[in-house]
Amino acid sequence: MTIEKNDDDARHAATFSLSAFPDFQLDIELPAGFRDVSFVNDSCPSFQNDDLDLLLFVDYADPAKREYPETERFSLIRTENGELPLHSNSHLLDTDDLNKIVEKIEEVRVEKENLPKP
Repeated sequence: MTIEKNDDDARHAATFSLSAFPDFQLDIELPAGFRDVSFVNDSCPSFQNDDLDLLLFVDYADPAKREYPETERFSLIRTENGELPLHSNSHLLDTDDLNKIVEKIEEVRVEKENLPKP
């Protein structure tokens, strides 16, 4: 899967994260289809993909700036209709490796494509 970035995505991605996290620098290209849904009460910016029902948290590159410095930079969570589910199996991956996040997103995409059509 190739990470794509266009000007509209970049402008939108800056919108919430700049107001909620003014010192945060998005230094990665977001995977296609993710939009900024960052909330000031979260520990880091977050980006949602409604088509895949995924939420991606992207923490500060510098662990010293993170609210929880010992945690990995990226966290991928499965959502249900745009909301965080209450069950614990929604958490898909925590890692410092963006490539692993991209691979997991692609797995979810293929999984969704292969679901029986109603």
